[in-house]
Amino acid sequence: MRVRFAAAVLWSALVVAAARGQSIEDGGEVWTSEPVYRGVRANAAVPAWLHILNEGGSDGAGLCVVASNTLDGLYQGVPEFAEGKGSNVWRLAKERPGGYYPEKLEGLFRDAGLETAWFQAEGDAAELLAVIEHYNRQGIPVGITWNFGEHYGTNIHHMVSLIHLDSEMACIVDNNFPGEYVWVSRDELAKRIVDGPAGWVVVLLWLKGSVNVPVLAAAGGLALAAVLNGAAVSGGLLVLLRRPR
Repeated sequence: MRVRFAAAVLWSALVVAAARGQSIEDGGEVWTSEPVYRGVRANAAVPAWLHILNEGGSDGAGLCVVASNTLDGLYQGVPEFAEGKGSNVWRLAKERPGGYYPEKLEGLFRDAGLETAWFQAEGDAAELLAVIEHYNRQGIPVGITWNFGEHYGTNIHHMVSLIHLDSEMACIVDNNFPGEYVWVSRDELAKRIVDGPAGWVVVLLWLKGSVNVPVLAAAGGLALAAVLNGAAVSGGLLVLLRRPR
């Protein structure tokens, strides 16, 4: 079952931030100004100057999904995102209604001429965390659904950029609050990644200094779709070759 997004939260500036938890072990958040916590530097340490602020589409509904992928693409050096908010993906998204779900994102990337390989997956927390960890340990940020944050104090329908995941903790960058790094425990991430019946992740398959990035499907009923130059592929293990530039 696919995850559908309503308008992303755009009223962040009007929200009074909730008090931070005492520690990530208690299910709380720790906010840092650098991608480092407890001596651990994030696997995909996206600098604050690359953070992207969420905006609305033509109808005012949020572009959190597009903002997350733009941040990820900038950090990874994906050619189609090199201009940030000047990219074809962002400009086209601004001309269209906001609020994204998997099929709508696929259409946006296709219409914007995205040639870099990418894939998206929907599944439960255990399945998605296995996929995320596979890519993030290679230094790749991953767009993930996010159903709660202490800034909001309530359940939300949102996508953020996950920049770190290990056996104990995770770190995300929220496009409603650029310049911050939010750290939570791995268990807390598992609670927050599912929005409705399933969670959703998006990965741009571009790794600097590499010629390929393997697509790994977690065991179980994970719905995995990879897109390479417009060709849909599904299945277990697939190696997608980066197009030479």
